[in-house]
Amino acid sequence: NKAIKGGNKIRTVHLMTPLVGNLGAAAGFYLDMNRIYLFGIDNGVKEGNKKLHSQFNHLYAQDFVNDSAKSLDQANNKGVVFKGNFGGVCSSSYFYLLIVKNLEILVRISREQKQSTQFYNCSDGLYIEGFEPLHSEDLVSEFESLKDINKEELREFFKKKLTTRLQLKPHDIENALQFEKFT
Repeated sequence: NKAIKGGNKIRTVHLMTPLVGNLGAAAGFYLDMNRIYLFGIDNGVKEGNKKLHSQFNHLYAQDFVNDSAKSLDQANNKGVVFKGNFGGVCSSSYFYLLIVKNLEILVRISREQKQSTQFYNCSDGLYIEGFEPLHSEDLVSEFESLKDINKEELREFFKKKLTTRLQLKPHDIENALQFEKFT
């Protein structure tokens, strides 16, 4: 950011990998959202389940997509189990544990910065330290009472508060990417 003139206005988003759920949580946090909810971010499979995804998920109903809980066994050396979000235990792989660790680091950063962001895990998978377990059906009345988002106001907020115009020349971009360090 310092290598680009005006780059000090660029806000970075950390911990947005390895999956899109991390991006959603991290973006919400860095956009100063008050509450962050995880839905469908199981990061494993509840003990006793044979499938990783809901029977209603169209993609995983296809024959060519492996949705067997046994695929986790192959990825994590056969059946490592972890605490479940709503009790019990879940099988998972070390890849999914990276997702969980990055989310836990996000909460830790929030606490260290004394931010008031509240984190909720509404998924019936792995427990995530710092995310309060919350059943999605417990949110129905609260969500139904919310007014619709004014998309134009939201767009204007992003344009005025979270974007900036940078005047870049090709050499500015090359300097910022620091090619010499990576070639």
